[in-house]
Order: sequence, then structure tokens, then C-alpha cells
Amino acid sequence: MHNQSNFLLALLVLLTACPAPGEPPPAPDPIGDELLRTESVFGLEACRRAHLYRNGRSLQYQCFTLDGSFSWENRGTLSPDGAAALDAELASADFDDTEPGDFMGLCQSAEADAATLTVWIGERSVSYSPLCPTKGLESLNELLWMLRGDISECEQLELLDSVEPGCRAY
Repeated sequence: MHNQSNFLLALLVLLTACPAPGEPPPAPDPIGDELLRTESVFGLEACRRAHLYRNGRSLQYQCFTLDGSFSWENRGTLSPDGAAALDAELASADFDDTEPGDFMGLCQSAEADAATLTVWIGERSVSYSPLCPTKGLESLNELLWMLRGDISECEQLELLDSVEPGCRAY
């Protein structure tokens, strides 16, 4: 009887740990602090919301649908130069310089309000359109654009040394 109880208890634990058929898997725990959050009405349905977490040189990019269901994640490692460039841009970002900027001349486009980036620098955060960063965030925004490209496209890496096997291109 004792073995049967242990078997039933183990089965119950396994069944409650697995998502129900057709239910999306839970998102893996973040590896570190959130660096960047993206929300967009355009793009791939399975990645309308994305979170980029950082722990030292390690990065984790998680994609979610608009309803909050987890889709997938990619992981990568910043190159030493990429980490230094990111740290320098984060240190020099000026939240107080709120003069409007215009990333790649696209701020006046109809799509300018279609996405929102939220960037965290320590405990402080700021949200803006990725096409219209303020002057104080333009340089950081450009670097974050390259970083998102590296970890979501999985090839032609500019700031990363590598992406983990199984990297899913956006």
C-alpha cells in the first residue's frame, strides 16, 4: 500500500508540473535583471511582447503573445567589446535630456507609435517609441536595436560572441 501511495503522489506531482495539452509552457525564470521590454502591434504574433534579461555577459530574450502566453526564448553571450559598449551606453544615457530625437528619420512615420520600448538602468526606467527616443537615449537606443537584432536573428552577430544552439530566428 505504501508503494502505491508513493506512486500516486509522484504521478500527481508530475501531472501538476506539466502544462495541460494545448496550454503554452510557462516561461523560464529570468536569468537576471530586466534590461529591455518591447511591446508592439506589428511583427510576429508570437513575439508581440519581449523581455531581455541580463546577468553579466549572459542574455536571455523571451517572447510572448499579446495575451501574455510564453512563446520561446533565445540566449546569448555578449562579446567583451559588446558588454563594454552596452555598459558605456547605459552609463552615459541621459534621462533628463528629453529633447525629441528621430531614430533613422522614422519618428514622423505612421508606425512611430506602434511599439514601445522600456529600458531599465538600475532602478530607473523610461518608456518611449523605438523610432523616437529622446536625444539623451538616442545612442543607447541604437545599440539596443543592434542587440535585439543579434539575439533575435541568431546570425551576423555584432555585439554577441554567440547564441545558444536552438536559437530561434525572429
